[in-house]
Amino acid sequence: MSDYIFLINPSARSGKATKLWPVIETYLKEHRCHYTFRMSQRLGDIANWTAWYALHGLPDNTYLVVVGGDGTLNEALNGILHAKPAAQLPLAYIPAGSGNDFARAHGLPSTPLAALEMILNTT
Repeated sequence: MSDYIFLINPSARSGKATKLWPVIETYLKEHRCHYTFRMSQRLGDIANWTAWYALHGLPDNTYLVVVGGDGTLNEALNGILHAKPAAQLPLAYIPAGSGNDFARAHGLPSTPLAALEMILNTT
């Protein structure tokens, strides 16, 4: 069984992402998924967390899931690249921002629950 570490930006979509996490968490509980989460408090938290995982690795069958907008995804990737450019971390993304240009450009589901379902079905 897979484990998931959710890195959440509650400020995404002008703060509306805060209301999204309870919906995602309910879904995870209903489907008996193993997960933990970290809610960022300030700019740089997510970069710091992904940098730490880049340096220390993840347990087998564990996936990082970024919940936020394009800026949050960018912060996560920069954290990895600055800490250890060759790191290979399993990273998934649930678009929860205003524009979600990255998700649209890469054909990812436009709704957060559809993105979550895709992640759970492919990991």
